[in-house]
Amino acid sequence: TTIRSSGSGTAISVVTEQDLAEFLMRKYPNLKGISVKIGESAVTISGRSPFLGRDVDFSASGSIQVHDGTKISVINPTLQLNGNVASNSFALAMLKTINPVLDVELDFGLGRLMQLERVEPMNGKLTLTGAIRLPVRGNSE
Repeated sequence: TTIRSSGSGTAISVVTEQDLAEFLMRKYPNLKGISVKIGESAVTISGRSPFLGRDVDFSASGSIQVHDGTKISVINPTLQLNGNVASNSFALAMLKTINPVLDVELDFGLGRLMQLERVEPMNGKLTLTGAIRLPVRGNSE
């Protein structure tokens, strides 16, 4: 990302599978061995997580979407625990613990400076596009 001047414009950021995996391990230190696979229609997050007093292998897959202008979440999930498919209601409940996967306002401290408009998963990368407003020097707005 290159910032050329203050004012309003379009921001585009590309996040790789490795970048997202490392970020999730920092954001959720109880998750171990996180790996991320980004395809054209789904994102898969796998790893180990404590569950009822013991670690379990998990794999959560779903579509990814922008909501509230600052958040990216996994939707329409399928979840496997130790290789067994979990019920849809259980998968939705578990995803509440990691959704939003990314929040530009809270995770990056951008406040209301960036308004996400879309996320495009493809070939191992997420491309985030949105509007950004950088204040003019000396202007508090």
